[in-house]
Amino acid sequence: MDQSSTVEWRKSSYSSPEGQECVEVGRPRRPSTRESRSVYVRDSRSPDFTPLALPVQTWVSFIAAFR
Repeated sequence: MDQSSTVEWRKSSYSSPEGQECVEVGRPRRPSTRESRSVYVRDSRSPDFTPLALPVQTWVSFIAAFR
């Protein structure tokens, strides 16, 4: 899957204002695809590297641990 065209990325609200340390989270643009069951995480400084793909429930649990 070409993440640059099929995944909609957004930067973490906790990223540094200078943009040097940024984590991006992405979801597939087409929710009916098999990949829609995943949440993608990448380093914005290396967008061409393969992102980490997490099952949605794993992502939800991860976020809940920080609230």
